[in-house]
Amino acid sequence: MKTLLKIAFLAFVISLTSCRNTKKENAQKVETAVDSIQKIEQDTEKMVDQLDKEAKEIEEELQELETIDQ
Repeated sequence: MKTLLKIAFLAFVISLTSCRNTKKENAQKVETAVDSIQKIEQDTEKMVDQLDKEAKEIEEELQELETIDQ
């Protein structure tokens, strides 16, 4: 009976340890995913800013052409 309890306790400890490792791994994966998403957001913001700048330049050039045509 004591042997059975020892085996059950050992199994419990092993399962507890493996759950902790799984939680750590999941936390690391989530952290990596969040970092990736933040980098994508930063890159997207840079691209949007660049496109806005180019659009403004094109609008200014178009206005210049319209004033020349008149």
